[in-house]
Amino acid sequence: MAERNHHRIEYSILLASRNEGTRLRRTVDSIFRSSAQEEFEVIIVDDASEDGSAGFLQGPEYEARPIRLFRNRRRRGVIYSRALAADLGRGRCLVFLDAHCSVTEGWVENLAAELDKISGRGIVVPHIHGLEPSDWSIHFKLPPATGCTIINPFLDFNWTEPTEIDGRSCTCTIGGGAWMCRREWYRHLGGLDRGMLAWGGENLDIALRTWLAGGWCLVAGKVSIGHYFKTNFDNSLIGFEVTHNKIRAAHHVFSKGTFDRVMQSLRHLPGFQPALRRIHRDREALGRLKGHVESIRERNDGWIIDAFKLPILEPAYFHSPYRKRVPTGASRAAARPHPLVTVVIPMAERAAAADELLSSIFDKSTYRCFEVLILTSAKATGLPSRRLGQRFQKDPRLRLVSTTASWTRALSEDRLKVNRQSEYLALASDRTAIADENWIEKFILLAEKHPRMLLAGPRFEVTGDAGASAGPFKHLFDLVWDWSAPSFFRQRLEKPLAGFPYQALSCPPAFLFMHRRHFLESGGFDPTLPWGSGQVFDLAIRGWLLGYETFCHPQIRVRCRDEAMPAEQGGSDRSSSTLKDYAQLAPAWKYFTNAARLGHCRNLSPNAGPLLEKHGAFMRRCRRRVLQRAKFDDDWLFFKFHIQDPFHAS
Repeated sequence: MAERNHHRIEYSILLASRNEGTRLRRTVDSIFRSSAQEEFEVIIVDDASEDGSAGFLQGPEYEARPIRLFRNRRRRGVIYSRALAADLGRGRCLVFLDAHCSVTEGWVENLAAELDKISGRGIVVPHIHGLEPSDWSIHFKLPPATGCTIINPFLDFNWTEPTEIDGRSCTCTIGGGAWMCRREWYRHLGGLDRGMLAWGGENLDIALRTWLAGGWCLVAGKVSIGHYFKTNFDNSLIGFEVTHNKIRAAHHVFSKGTFDRVMQSLRHLPGFQPALRRIHRDREALGRLKGHVESIRERNDGWIIDAFKLPILEPAYFHSPYRKRVPTGASRAAARPHPLVTVVIPMAERAAAADELLSSIFDKSTYRCFEVLILTSAKATGLPSRRLGQRFQKDPRLRLVSTTASWTRALSEDRLKVNRQSEYLALASDRTAIADENWIEKFILLAEKHPRMLLAGPRFEVTGDAGASAGPFKHLFDLVWDWSAPSFFRQRLEKPLAGFPYQALSCPPAFLFMHRRHFLESGGFDPTLPWGSGQVFDLAIRGWLLGYETFCHPQIRVRCRDEAMPAEQGGSDRSSSTLKDYAQLAPAWKYFTNAARLGHCRNLSPNAGPLLEKHGAFMRRCRRRVLQRAKFDDDWLFFKFHIQDPFHAS
């Protein structure tokens, strides 16, 4: 393979390869086919491959090409191999590229042009598209991966939209599959950390060091490349090595206060203690690199956290299950982490309708510590839908529970915990689907900020049965008291004054988030009422009088089919005048102390007598318990929510 005058080399394209098979040759061919006549070299470090994937370089067609091949005697990992290739590179710009990519015309020149805009002070990444392995074609029709960011306190990263800073399209961290920087900047940062093991974390480390040093991580809008995303990734590298690398990266870039907070989360990761011992043995080298990073620091880590809204300081249990030590001799069942949130889906006979709901529950959150209970009235022998079974049957977070009693009664009496308890409950109709990301985290943050929260509801977008909007979207928020409505309350349709969580009288029943302990302390759902708005309204009013709070969260959108939002859902006789009158009288009879207001409610509910007599003992017990514990009365409630009485209460 030909040598070139190193003074003429503009780009060093660096590939680390291990057992890539034909993908390595396709990547190399793509580089020479798509790169212009600029002077460049390709450096390949073969990480002790066992499949002979680099053997094609011995062919005569590659002899005259500017390719240099180096082999590790033993497996050293991607990070070490890339660092070795960077040390061997002689170009003005270093281009780090995975050995399973397809590049496009003019890619290196356009990446270099973006670097020139920041005077070489930083890193530039392209748009990343998927590759079709059969013909190595790029999937341009699908949206590309662009920016990257840290998504949880464990320093995991994921793709996201770029962040605009000072008019530049920026990314917090990088994916690592393709990026360019000038050789001088690479050396200024101190290079890749050779103390890292195998794979994972180097992309976060080098990007955050760039930001700390006053540089930029930019997304080149005019550059697109294809990347083959492996489906059979070598999971043997996930665990101890990645945890080790995350600790080193956090030590490099974070101040002591931030590092201590991050370590409280990282200690939950697998292999934390062995990783810490390994790092301690290499503390001198780690200290030297930390000292270098501090010597070039121009920004603090707080600037990065604020600029990219990183969740690294959030409590770890938002994202991962509690990990408790199991006493010697304890059963394996006792070792299971209990979920923080239980999502309850009553199925009845329409189980297959929950496909979209379940998909949105699992896909719309980075949070992991939750379980889903599918409630059925008959004995469950398997998932009630073939599609559900194919995707979720092996997911340990999904359980089927059958109950002979009413599910609302079983929930209120705490009979659905099945040896595990959760701090929060989410009740979801099988005719809903979650539209916004990180919905669980948003609800939990709301509950953490308001320790007396009992209920919280999202913003509902009512759609047609097929998912299309039934005319314009109707935004449903909360339930307000209205004496002219069938049950004394109606759904508020107008938009709220702000997009932030606000106190509400009650919430529609299609999707609820509840504090489980407060729910049980307040007495749960009234079993004499049919499931629907009336039962939730009764619980919310009781909660307000007992000193709890109910919220609506407009930042969480839930799409809801028309059938999930009737005024009353439940028994077959829900349309009877007796049941309607009883449902609207029950909250007033149990909670009102204003005699004139209570008398007016009785006059508006003339047919409630039979059910009121049937459930009289229960109603009297409930009224006695609530009034003995109540912190407020109905006069306070009407004043707080500006409820207009249709009469002058004395």
